[in-house]
Formats: sequence, structure tokens, C-alpha cells
Amino acid sequence: MLLGVVLTTYYFGLWLGRENVESRKKRILLLGVGINLALLVLMRYLPFAVENLRLLLRPLIGTVSVPMPRVLSSIGMSFYTFQALSYSNDIYREIQIPEAHLGRFALYVCFFPKLLQGPIERAGGLLIQLRKPFEFDYENTREGLLRIAWGLFKKVVIADRVAVIVNTVYGNAGGFTGLPLIVATYSYAIQIYTDFSGYTDIALGTARLFNIRLTENFNKPYFAQGVADFWRRWHISLSSWLLDYIFRPLQWRWRDLRLAGPFMALLVTFLVSGAWHGASWNFILWGLLHGLFIAAGESVDKYRK
Repeated sequence: MLLGVVLTTYYFGLWLGRENVESRKKRILLLGVGINLALLVLMRYLPFAVENLRLLLRPLIGTVSVPMPRVLSSIGMSFYTFQALSYSNDIYREIQIPEAHLGRFALYVCFFPKLLQGPIERAGGLLIQLRKPFEFDYENTREGLLRIAWGLFKKVVIADRVAVIVNTVYGNAGGFTGLPLIVATYSYAIQIYTDFSGYTDIALGTARLFNIRLTENFNKPYFAQGVADFWRRWHISLSSWLLDYIFRPLQWRWRDLRLAGPFMALLVTFLVSGAWHGASWNFILWGLLHGLFIAAGESVDKYRK
């Protein structure tokens, strides 16, 4: 899957860079993006889609057995596919020149510290750094090792210890009431932040050993003053990706709908965010709720002020 995404994006990027006719460029973009999205859907969402189709058709066909597709797991695919999609879109919008060197482009997609869980890097920020020859830098090495140590502390000492409380209570939620449920819920907030931001610290620190600066992915998210502010601070590389490649194009397309346009764009953007996080209705509803929260917050913002 990784090889398929790399080769598809690389060759379609070169094709886009050579084409000057707008209508043809758009068809090339849609074809390249469509292939990458098809790979992502095949790997992550096909079993979910078949299961829901089976439930939907049950009143018509009864309990006829529909075999579930068996697919292999491709770890990190949603991260590197989104990175590939941003590369293709940036070439189409002429803010990025196609990378001619296949090895360097493959390194941009596959750079190992950020491959599995991000950050989702833009070509304009990472490809430029990959072109520079490596030279040992003491300060970068020192800062990188300290960042790795801090990330390991957050992950192993905090997140994994708090997980004991969370797993005990959430594993038998019906057996607890009151204070234990409250403690477990707030403990989960600590766990998910220190786990994910700890991993990110390790990734950023490892990249610094190679003199590479990856995108900062967190900025004190639990100090946010609202849901919109939270998403500007949490998983920043994903939030900015969704803003640039889904929300703004939809907002522009629905600009004639006045207030309804931005709200519809918000809901679609966060539905995509929910589906991106996982192939289940829980994540889709979670994304819809966040879209509704932000839309409601923006609509009453001037009254709150």
C-alpha cells in the first residue's frame, strides 16, 4: 500500500507539472487523488461498508450470509495518504513544484519518525530540508535526545500508568458509579494527551537527530478557550490539513449560502475528521458533534463577547 501511494503520487505529480490546460490538470488531479483514496477506502473502510450494507439489506434479503472481506492492516496509511493528497493538491494549485527525484519523494512520504502517526507534513516544509546534505549538529542532537526522553516520560511514566485506572473502570463501567467514573474520565483525558503528544515528541526528537524539523503537533490543548480553539491546538497538522483542503474549498463553493455555507462546510469537514479517525459510527458521530459544537460556538460568539 505504501509503495502504491508513493508511485501513484510521484508519477501523477510529474504529469500534473507538465500539463498546462486547466481542464486536463483537473482530470489528472481527480484521477490521482481517486486512486489514493480508493486504496485507503479498500484498506480501512471496506469491512465497515459491507457490514452496514448487510444490515441495510436485511429487511429485503433476510439473513442471507454476505461474506466479510478480509483485508490486511496497513498501519499509518491514513497519515501518509493525507500527506500524498496534499502534495498533489499543492502541485495543482501551483504552490509546489513536482519532485523529480523518486528516492527523495519516497523519503518525503516514508520518513520513518512521522510515518505511523504523523505529523502530516507538507511538501513545502519537509522536501526542502531533505535536499540539504547531512552534517552532524551538536545542538540538534542534544535537543533531539532531550525531546525523545521527554516523550518517553510522558508515554511510559504518565500515560501507561494512568491507563491502569482507565482500563479498570472503563473495562467494567457498569460496576462503578460516581467518583470512580469521573476520575476515570479525566484520567482518560490525561492518558490520550500524554500518549499521543509523547509519541509526537519522540518523532520530532528523532527527526532532529537528522537536522529535520517536523511540524509541532500540540500547543497546550487543554488550555483552549473553546472547541474551535482546542482544534487549533490539538493534532495541529491534521487540523490545518482539514482546514486547507476540505473546509476552505467547501466554504468557497458554498459562499452564496451566506451563514449556512460555513456551517455546512464545518459539518462536512468534521464528518471527514471523524471517519478519518476510525471506521465506526462512534467516530462519525464524534466528528459530527465537534462540527456542531464549533458551529454553535461561532454563531453565538459575538453575544458571548
